[in-house]
Amino acid sequence: MVAQVFSYAGYLQRLDTVQLETQVLAAHLPPGGSVLAEVQSGDQQQLIDPVAFREELARSLAEGSVRSA
Repeated sequence: MVAQVFSYAGYLQRLDTVQLETQVLAAHLPPGGSVLAEVQSGDQQQLIDPVAFREELARSLAEGSVRSA
């Protein structure tokens, strides 16, 4: 089971944001949707900086790191 988690993490690390959305999350996003749009839909105070969000998501994928807010 641990090896499977590392395998998934390694796979995700090779993806960019577009690939993550189209290959991994497509079934969970509305057609043409994005991770950013989903996060913004729950951001009632509109505190999400779209540029910073995209940069952090790309950095997290490249580094293979996951951090929750």
